[in-house]
Order: sequence, then structure tokens, then C-alpha cells
Amino acid sequence: LVTAPLLALPVLVIRQLHLATWLPGALGALNTLAIALPAVVARWGRGLSAKPPVALLRLAAAVWVLALATLAVAAVAGPAAYALLPAGIFVLGLGEIAYAPAADMLPLELAPPGLAGRYTAVHQLAWGISGAIAPVLTGELLTRGRAALWLVLAVVAVGLWAAYSVADRALSPGRVSRAAGRTPNSTA
Repeated sequence: LVTAPLLALPVLVIRQLHLATWLPGALGALNTLAIALPAVVARWGRGLSAKPPVALLRLAAAVWVLALATLAVAAVAGPAAYALLPAGIFVLGLGEIAYAPAADMLPLELAPPGLAGRYTAVHQLAWGISGAIAPVLTGELLTRGRAALWLVLAVVAVGLWAAYSVADRALSPGRVSRAAGRTPNSTA
């Protein structure tokens, strides 16, 4: 979900929508601006970092659903795409603000003592595999119609939101502590 939209932008904008050739670069810059936003608005960034990683991942998935739905509409909206594409790309970047730090933090939080390296390695391996597959799947979905990629990614984001919601409940501090045979306030 992080890589595919930016890979697809030049094809969507130039080949499918026949819009200005400068637009993909401008949209990429806008996405970067959205991702850099918390550095500028540090107070909001600190508020996000106080949330548990799974809650941030759930927030990111919800934001991505909105962004990808906007991009799906932009793909079939004709001239309105000039307004919808920047909105979708900006919102996509806002989702990445919540996603990136939480995705890297979660394996470390879940790892038992002494296994943080292995958990991190599996996380990075998953990223590597998805990074290798993304261009092929993105290209294939772009050939299926203007909105196909965006709709599939939106459905994936909904699935992620649901999975993160289940994980958030399962990993809540009270449940994790009780599962280990302790109450949340015990020191044993």
C-alpha cells in the first residue's frame, strides 16, 4: 500500500488520463510534503507517537481507505482528477505518517526477550518480498482498468484495518498481562 500508488502514478496520470506530464512529479512532491508534515507540526507528531503501534496501524489503514477511494474516483473523473489526485496523494501521505514508525516498532514490542533481531528480520523480509511483488501486481492491475488498482488497494486497506482492529483488542495491555498469568499491575 505504501509503494504501489507512487509506482502507478505516472502510468495513471500520463497514459490513462492523458493529463500533464509534470503532474506525477508534483504529486510525488506533495506526498513527500504530507509525510514531512509531522516534523513541521511536532505537537501532532508527539501525540501520534504516544499511541500503541497497532492503534497507529489501524489509523493508517483507515486513512488509506479514504485516500485510495479518492484515487479510484480520480481515475475515472476526467478533468476533476486535477483536484482529486492531489487530495488522494496528500491523504495517502498522512496515512504513512502513522504507519511508518508503528510498523517498525511493532515487531520490537511483540518480540520475546532475546528475539528482537529475528522479529525485525522477518518484518524486513516481508517488506522485501512485497517490494519485489508490488511493481508486477501494480502493472497487472493498471491493465485491468483505470480504477482497478485503487479499488483493490482500498479493499486491502479495509482488510488491514479489520486485522489491526482484531490485533489491537488481542494485544491490549490487560489481555496480554492476563494471558501471561499476571494482572496488569503485578510485578511477578
